[in-house]
Amino acid sequence: MRKAKPAAAGIKRKPSFRKIRTRSSPGGRRRARGAKPLKRSSANQGTSYNAGLRDAALLREAGAIPQSDELRLRLNESWSRRHRLNGSLSKSLLLQGKAYADGYMNGLRLNRQSWLPVPLQGSAAAVVLAGRGMAAEPASLQELMRLPLQEIIVVLEDAAGGDYHTLSQMPGITIVHAGTMLERDMGRSIGARLLRTDSILFCDGHVPIPAERLAPLLAAVDSGADVALSDTSDSLGLFRDWDELSRVKAFINLSLGRPDLLANSNQELPCAWSAKALKLVGEASLALPPVAQQAAIHHRLNIAVCRNVSRGGAGSGNRRADGLHAANKHAAYAHLAALKAAMALNGNRLLHPDRSRRRGAVGGEG
Repeated sequence: MRKAKPAAAGIKRKPSFRKIRTRSSPGGRRRARGAKPLKRSSANQGTSYNAGLRDAALLREAGAIPQSDELRLRLNESWSRRHRLNGSLSKSLLLQGKAYADGYMNGLRLNRQSWLPVPLQGSAAAVVLAGRGMAAEPASLQELMRLPLQEIIVVLEDAAGGDYHTLSQMPGITIVHAGTMLERDMGRSIGARLLRTDSILFCDGHVPIPAERLAPLLAAVDSGADVALSDTSDSLGLFRDWDELSRVKAFINLSLGRPDLLANSNQELPCAWSAKALKLVGEASLALPPVAQQAAIHHRLNIAVCRNVSRGGAGSGNRRADGLHAANKHAAYAHLAALKAAMALNGNRLLHPDRSRRRGAVGGEG
């Protein structure tokens, strides 16, 4: 029987190691097999955070740091110089913007804010409709304050102006109260006439919507759309289950040559318009939103539809205390007014030829 030789005194055995094979990562670094690679989105957020730190350092070197509202816009301008939209606004880019804002505020040694940077090349503002006996939701305005808006105008549509005291306590808000009951949606026209920004976001002050879902509307108009609508057709289901107002909206869009819009309408809030488009159709037309949309279609403006903005279906936007039934009744009238305006421009058949009747046989036009 063979015995192993005893180890020499003072000599320790070298520990045995198992060689680990590695793979090269896309960046040239090598990582161990089985190790999880860093997610691209997380890496981009880290890059954005560091970019915010660097831009904040430049601002500190330049001198005085702006106050809150001006600082929010300055931050967004810096972010916009780094990113230019080439289409829709992705969730990933929004997350990168938040990381950039965190780095920016840390670089300035200030408390982090809930601001949501959106890469815009132009200026933006918001018109908020409130009143009609229903208290405005402060949360809806707080979400708007997170966006890079130069101004937020709240139009009180009721005569009493019950929300005036509450809203006047919120900074950065301009309140417009005519002292009389306004026609439904007249506030859109009033607010638009007071603004001089490149794009305007229209919102319902009674329905809070996260800034993350409002941002795509601003981005769509800033990227070239003339009008950006909230997509409500996805939530309608089968056509047989549609409500009457949704069918009216779809019929109007089909008749005007835009069947792709389905039941989506400027009537629903939120939506956004470019200043160029409003100048073309006239701010007054916003008092009847479907008429404004008819004018936009007539002028062949670029109308975009943004998904996942409002969770409600068609007919859910612009709700007031006077009831959804009253809102739908007004909306139906407004859409019929849009159809009448289109017929006044293009004839009773809206330029659609009659291929089934021989009108010439009875002396009519073919």
